[in-house]
Amino acid sequence: MESGGKSWVRFLVYVHYKREVANPYSTLKRRLLQAMLVVSDVVFWWVPMIAFGSKIYWSYYVSHKSKMLKNICYTKSETKGERHFLDVYPALGDESRSRPVVVFIHGGAWGFNGKEDHHMVGKFLQSKGFAVVVANYSRYPFGHVEDMVVDLDDVFDWTFQHIEEHGGDPDRVILVGHSAGAHLVALTLLEKIRQKSGQTLLLEREPRLTDWPRTLFLEKSHFFR
Repeated sequence: MESGGKSWVRFLVYVHYKREVANPYSTLKRRLLQAMLVVSDVVFWWVPMIAFGSKIYWSYYVSHKSKMLKNICYTKSETKGERHFLDVYPALGDESRSRPVVVFIHGGAWGFNGKEDHHMVGKFLQSKGFAVVVANYSRYPFGHVEDMVVDLDDVFDWTFQHIEEHGGDPDRVILVGHSAGAHLVALTLLEKIRQKSGQTLLLEREPRLTDWPRTLFLEKSHFFR
């Protein structure tokens, strides 16, 4: 006779993977437990996701649109794709004083998500006194890592050149990335450093990064606080 814990594990294996295991439960109990799993999945996952997602998109397209500038093209490429756009959340408050800037690059396994999904990040940082840039970039399979690095390079260059128009200080720019976005931010900076030093580039083909109008100083104090 198996313990309740072992029986439950065997049942979960059966439900999720349909593997041939000895099922310790009767047909009726199995169906009841399957129904419980479905209900818990809906209540604790899908309902919160739909509710939160609705709030994000309502704010993005309706309630917060007067405090942001959407779909600004940043690319220098002759072929402008549907992903070559960014949103700006201008600094609020005293227009005579420039504010620090956050450039946020979203994640999504290099192939999912976009700036619209991270509207709450821009909105929150704007409320804390930052000028914020949230950008899209080429996603797999329509773009590869080299294309993403070029896109981020153009995003950063656009930020340095234009953020003053939106109340930001181009000498106080913070680069932030989530998941795949953090990887791409780091890779873009590494490519910039390696290109400047004349070393062999990290990527298979040269991304042709531009010369930014500002210099980024990566000080130890930025990482250890």
